[in-house]
Amino acid sequence: MGPDIPLLIQDPHEGLLPISSEVFRWQFDTLNAVARAYHYKPVFIRVLGQTEAGPRKNFIMQMYGVSFLSFIIEWCKIFGANNNEIHWKKLYAPGRPLDDMRQLSPQAFEQRVRRALLRYAGITHEEFKQTYESVKNARDRFAAHVNPNDIPEMPFFDKPYRIANALTVLFTGIVGDEFRILDSYQAAFTAEITSVLEPNVR
Repeated sequence: MGPDIPLLIQDPHEGLLPISSEVFRWQFDTLNAVARAYHYKPVFIRVLGQTEAGPRKNFIMQMYGVSFLSFIIEWCKIFGANNNEIHWKKLYAPGRPLDDMRQLSPQAFEQRVRRALLRYAGITHEEFKQTYESVKNARDRFAAHVNPNDIPEMPFFDKPYRIANALTVLFTGIVGDEFRILDSYQAAFTAEITSVLEPNVR
């Protein structure tokens, strides 16, 4: 990663949160990949149901599989193991000078961001843990490695997506910037994949 100029989030519930601009930049691209895969999914399913067996259907099925795995892998880059370089806990920027408050400790920062994620996703801490285990299990035992005799249950995407969207809600508080939440891209991403799979649909 390159030089880091910290950013500052002003959240109405959690106050001032200093974050790494470099980690934020990488997370931005990763979160958009998560949103694309999420909003592409219903279009893939609809088109597959309407397509006759043959090369076109095989290709769409292959692309749907790639998109499905992309959701799992990209989500885990931010919400999976703590040692990932763009994990949400790595947003902490210890060097940000704040005029009107003490520098937050990493532990206090983590607590505030976790509370924000739960609040904006509308889930409990236990649901967050269950979602984490479900997606990470799918990555470890299916997306990145596989044992044909031990295929895990695939996770539903709704809660993982809500957690990803919640992080972007927090990002809307970045001082001096205008940031769009993932939900705001639904129409654009749906139109994007529809234009490829159903080019004659307007």
